[in-house]
Amino acid sequence: MNLRRLSAAIVVLALFAVGLSAGPAGAHDPDGARCDAETEAVLGDAADWAAVELAGWVLGTKCLLDSGDRERSTLPSATRASYDGQRVTVIGGTAAVPASKLSGLSVSERLSGADRLETMRAVVAWADRIQAAQAAMDVGETGLAVTAEQASGYARDKFGDHNSSLCSTQTRGWYTGLSLSEHGCDVDHVVSLKEAWESGAHAWTASQRARFASDPANLRASLSCVNRSKGDKDAGSWPVAVASGDCEGLTPTRGACSQFTTVTVAVKRTWGLSVDAAEDAALNSQSRCKNLPETVTHPNDTAANRGNEDEDEDDEPIRTGSCTHWHAGAPKHTHVRYSDGTVSGHRHQPSSSTKCGYLWR
Repeated sequence: MNLRRLSAAIVVLALFAVGLSAGPAGAHDPDGARCDAETEAVLGDAADWAAVELAGWVLGTKCLLDSGDRERSTLPSATRASYDGQRVTVIGGTAAVPASKLSGLSVSERLSGADRLETMRAVVAWADRIQAAQAAMDVGETGLAVTAEQASGYARDKFGDHNSSLCSTQTRGWYTGLSLSEHGCDVDHVVSLKEAWESGAHAWTASQRARFASDPANLRASLSCVNRSKGDKDAGSWPVAVASGDCEGLTPTRGACSQFTTVTVAVKRTWGLSVDAAEDAALNSQSRCKNLPETVTHPNDTAANRGNEDEDEDDEPIRTGSCTHWHAGAPKHTHVRYSDGTVSGHRHQPSSSTKCGYLWR
């Protein structure tokens, strides 16, 4: 067991010993300032407070919210904010945290089981999933089996429909950072369903494939034209520029390419999917994203719009995301990403060099 997993195990044991029998003594005042600077919020019931604290520790946020007293007028500013990248993770199922207690919050992920113990197990499994994927990417090893793909027999209806409201809750495309309301939104499977079929899902039950299709870790809101250009491509042949249509020439950003790489690894590790030789080489390449731009502009944006952007170039950069992690040679630390492309912490520039990968929130 490496140091990272040992640390996680110690925290989990401590939370079981203290948190499961106690109420939310560490819950933050809903009107407190400690949520103001956070891009992550964790919301849960008092009975699941140990799991809430574990999720907060993994996400590196102090914004822990007790769902027992959720009034829209008393929510902290972090959960009312409209800036891009804000996420609310809910601990507990709909019986413990029903929609009425969300007070209009857009839920990014719900971690729950049938009871308190299963909920804690789900959160522990989720925490281990994030730490394992990040550890693999930190040392440039995916840990994925390299095998030939099963290319026959795929049909979209073998996976059922995904259940996602991302296009109604997100404002920016994950791959480009561009406005979804202006350019159209699709929900993208980062690891496409056809790619999943070819790399192991052909042997799954229909129930397993249905769960994969709705796995929130594998779903992202994307510009329609980017999603349709990506199609069924795997990490060995994507990202590339859109070849035709109204956003011809548009590419993902450098940071999104890095996140696409690490999410692909995390999803395939979780579901036991393999990679082919081309994917393996691409996922282990340290330079696959370096030639992509830090920011992109939609080809259909008018010169007038670009002129307006120029007029705003002296505006104060706004915070667009954060990442808390640790890696070799550095203790636990936080990077903050801004709208002008700069990133705080360790003088890292660009954001893809922070090793944050899909931990950017």
